[in-house]
Amino acid sequence: MAAGTKSSTRLELRNYRWRVASRTLAALLGAFALTSAVSILLAMLLVRSGFTTRGPAVHGATLIGFLVWCAAVMWSFHTISVRRVWWQLLTPAAACGLLAWALGWAS
Repeated sequence: MAAGTKSSTRLELRNYRWRVASRTLAALLGAFALTSAVSILLAMLLVRSGFTTRGPAVHGATLIGFLVWCAAVMWSFHTISVRRVWWQLLTPAAACGLLAWALGWAS
């Protein structure tokens, strides 16, 4: 085996490991951020709409949040690009967080 191919194989392996590590962090941290923001926003919307009181709204939003988290974790390993994973997890999390913050100030 030539020395150049051994070096390139090591580099490819190292890149692959960094991509898997980044996806794992995205699945843990990004999905958590998205789930938290969605749960907070949904609970606030349920209370503000008069559909239910605060306790059941938080409970229902948390249950839906578990579904969001599971879908986000599975999706983070399904998407081809690692940048796309981070971008598409953090953008909706930031949007939901800003909406929840705006609703909090409006009340």
